[in-house]
Amino acid sequence: MHAPLLWADIESTGLDPHSCHMLEVALLLTDENLREIAHVNVVLGWRDLRHSPDIDPYVRQMHEVSGLWDEVEASDLCVRQAEVELVKWVEEWDAHGLYLAGSGVHFDRRWFRTHMPRLARLFHYRNFDLTTLRYFFGTDKSDPPHRALLDLRQNVADLRELADKARAAGLLTLPISQLGDRAPRLARLTA
Repeated sequence: MHAPLLWADIESTGLDPHSCHMLEVALLLTDENLREIAHVNVVLGWRDLRHSPDIDPYVRQMHEVSGLWDEVEASDLCVRQAEVELVKWVEEWDAHGLYLAGSGVHFDRRWFRTHMPRLARLFHYRNFDLTTLRYFFGTDKSDPPHRALLDLRQNVADLRELADKARAAGLLTLPISQLGDRAPRLARLTA
């Protein structure tokens, strides 16, 4: 990598930011060597949402198993308060303008634009999407625990593993720590 990345993950009640609810948001800042510098995690409060007939049973079960529903019901944090907290964290860590990184990160950006527009404006317009690299290397996504911060940490570990594979295949000629502010060099595209 040639610069720090700002990783984001959202847990929600579904895929549509207009009809579903955001439950949890985590942001994680990594340096150019993919070492975690800092993180923030917020759980939004929704009362009686767990039993809503509009929630897919699969999603309900997933968040039951992860323990997220209990935290959601115990939280008093609304979306606006969460956005203020997240914006403050990004500004404190001078992380504005960094690439938004994650797995399927277009999903998270869409939710941010809909529900947290101040936060969305702090990210670089480019995405660093781990899903593309997994596709390129034919690697399956690790089975995530469906908790925002834990998913992000798994994504960072997966990226480290994929970078190692790229180096072993001769696609990445420099170790991450030596890339500095240069773009990664591709030694060869075919074996």
